[in-house]
Amino acid sequence: MEKKQKKWLWISLGFSAVVLVVVLYFTVDAETITYLKQLKIPFLILALCTHLAALGFWALRIKFMSRSLGYRVGFLYALNLVFANMLVAAITPSQAGGEPVRIHELYRAGVKIGDATAIVITERVLDGIVLGVGGAFFMLVLGSEWQRIGSAFSYLMYISWIIITAFVIL
Repeated sequence: MEKKQKKWLWISLGFSAVVLVVVLYFTVDAETITYLKQLKIPFLILALCTHLAALGFWALRIKFMSRSLGYRVGFLYALNLVFANMLVAAITPSQAGGEPVRIHELYRAGVKIGDATAIVITERVLDGIVLGVGGAFFMLVLGSEWQRIGSAFSYLMYISWIIITAFVIL
């Protein structure tokens, strides 16, 4: 790592530490400590492992989608791409910065810019389809709960779901 990069790494880590301390100072109280003492470590580890597995599957999806177009993108490179995507998405409004980062990183891996864009757009469309189907499933399973909150609101939810799903699929 170059000296300039190390300098910026230390500056960013220092800034992150200062922000973390300030946030903790203004948000942590005695009640927070009480709740943290009740934390069950196995559930925390399970949540962390589930999150890491989801990131791994995301990297595999990118790898296989790239392979389907004839490009070889390694798993570790795809995983690094996912981490870079999450970092930039976290600091941009509406998480809009993640997609350009994925396109750029795929391009750096030898994927043509048009194919990289197609991969990223297809990812978003697949996410929309999965969320739409999941929404339909849970609306059917929880239908009795929807009826309890009032028919006008439940019809509004059904119509909204149909419009959003149609928008994503089409």
